[in-house]
Amino acid sequence: MPAMIVTQSRTGYRFVSIASTALFKRATRGHTGAASAVLTTVSQQIGGSFGTAIANTIVVSSGTGVFGGVQ
Repeated sequence: MPAMIVTQSRTGYRFVSIASTALFKRATRGHTGAASAVLTTVSQQIGGSFGTAIANTIVVSSGTGVFGGVQ
């Protein structure tokens, strides 16, 4: 549990800094809405990809441990 809390707190800081950089430093005032939409879409796509990859890794490694690497 403590490791999860530390990891999530650091992740929150990263997301805020990435959003701040993308929306306020690079986008002009008229393009902030489009930049926000792109940032949200890309974040969801990357998060979904990593989430699926991590879940598959956990399932395969736990199945290999239970079944002893049956081919």
